[in-house]
Amino acid sequence: MQEDMESEALLKCIKNIKNFKKDYADKCFCYFTRCVEHSFWMTLAKHYKHINLQRDLILRYADKLEQTSPQAADAIRDLQITIEHNKDKLTFKGNKQ
Repeated sequence: MQEDMESEALLKCIKNIKNFKKDYADKCFCYFTRCVEHSFWMTLAKHYKHINLQRDLILRYADKLEQTSPQAADAIRDLQITIEHNKDKLTFKGNKQ
């Protein structure tokens, strides 16, 4: 995830270098910091959209499975609840909790 964010940020900076106005040369760092920040937010939005789609599909599968095997459906739902609780504990490399 961190590598994706870094590569997207670098790509965004390279794409937007042509939009930087030389008149604002003293604000160069600020401009590229905003490009990187925006890139991080967009990468996170894509990631969470993907995770939410997976969760919805898993829960839909559990609903259909419940008709034939209620125990298996409960196990899938319990696993999904565990994943949701652990999602807050995810960290990037170098970060310590």
